[in-house]
Amino acid sequence: MGRRRQQWRSGDIFTIPLSGGKLAVAQVFSAEPEAMNSALCMFYSQISEAAASYPIRPPRSALISVQLTTRDLLDRHVWQVVANDEPHGISGRLPVEELRAVGFVGAKIR
Repeated sequence: MGRRRQQWRSGDIFTIPLSGGKLAVAQVFSAEPEAMNSALCMFYSQISEAAASYPIRPPRSALISVQLTTRDLLDRHVWQVVANDEPHGISGRLPVEELRAVGFVGAKIR
């Protein structure tokens, strides 16, 4: 029997396995079903040996990227959810509602 899909939602903080056994941290900003069923995620510069060593809320200063990603790594537990907190760090920096209204067409890399 296969493993059940990981349930995730806006605000979930998750770890990303890196080479050498280290972990990076990221957070789900929102699910975006109209953008090819993607997740809008915020990625941080924090690297650690263990998920337990992360602060529950990554500092805004550590934010390095906001990306639409496929859901599969979250769904399949590759990116493991470790906590949930109000997403922060992109308000005023990325016009999410405007981009959502046009299906994220025209989003720019800055």
